[in-house]
Amino acid sequence: MTSECIKFKKYSEIHNLFVWENNLIDRDYTEIEEPESNWVDFCRKISGEKYDYLRSLIGFNLHRYKDEQLQLATFIAEDVEDSSKGGGAGKGLLLKAIGKMFKTCEMDGEMLATAKSFPFQAYELGMPVVAVNDASLAMNWDSFKSIITDGLTIEKKNKDQLYLDFKKSPKFIFTSNYSLPTDKDFITRRFKILTLKPYFTRKHRPMDEYNGETFFLWNDNEWAHFDNWMLQCVVFYIKNGIINNEVSDSYVRKEFTVLFGAPIFEFLANTTPIDNAPLKKYYEYFLSENALKESMYKFEKFKRAINNYEERFGINFIMRKNPNAQNSYYTFCSIEMAEDCTS
Repeated sequence: MTSECIKFKKYSEIHNLFVWENNLIDRDYTEIEEPESNWVDFCRKISGEKYDYLRSLIGFNLHRYKDEQLQLATFIAEDVEDSSKGGGAGKGLLLKAIGKMFKTCEMDGEMLATAKSFPFQAYELGMPVVAVNDASLAMNWDSFKSIITDGLTIEKKNKDQLYLDFKKSPKFIFTSNYSLPTDKDFITRRFKILTLKPYFTRKHRPMDEYNGETFFLWNDNEWAHFDNWMLQCVVFYIKNGIINNEVSDSYVRKEFTVLFGAPIFEFLANTTPIDNAPLKKYYEYFLSENALKESMYKFEKFKRAINNYEERFGINFIMRKNPNAQNSYYTFCSIEMAEDCTS
């Protein structure tokens, strides 16, 4: 594959290379110049204006070459603020689609989060992608820092450890109803986040949209359209790289509530600051409004939440430490009052 086209070679023409048997696809490839199918329509509907971003991420994950400059993982979530209202948007179908192009190591996110030993024992050599479905809030994302940037250690019961360096290790794709903890620097640098539009839900499935069609139970013609579109995603990626993308406002709000809770978001979104009022007073008011004790929501967390809120949603509040006040306290005021705040 090149940035312009797909060229075919017979196995007999490939020298000094090999294809793992578990990566052979048991179906014929028929070239179609402009593939159109319900699958393509599905991808357009779940991505909306991020269609090219979706194509570039699929191409990135299907491409076998691992570039040292692109030490990245993919995270697929939903464009909803409330995690409990997610599900059915198509995250799992995208993982299955990748798995129809080569054999992937499919893992359950809940089990991976709680695994104490041999977390990757299901991995087989030659698998280009580890697909983690439904990553939970309990996921230890720090454990993936070295895996994404350096390599993967495989441990299996009663067998020696096997280390795969960056070039030989698989790429990682995660799906989740939750958001990533973006207070961690390596996550903002190493994860590409795709948020799917809630066009499809638990109550409106692709099967309902496409007259009972079940994806991946296709005839030869439907498979041909699927194969061509997926491979064209690789060509698109080679030509364009990973398209720039901004996460949606609703996902940003979900990130904040995962880190600090929904009550503090509602409080900050609906609070009108008073010029030079002690921050501690607002904290006490927040606790009383939400029937919380100090032990349940610490003052330091409250201050971090305000700072994070400013960064994510624009400067609505200003905190300034008043060195002239007795037992110096923080003042809390709106941006309009910023010039009058004590600095």
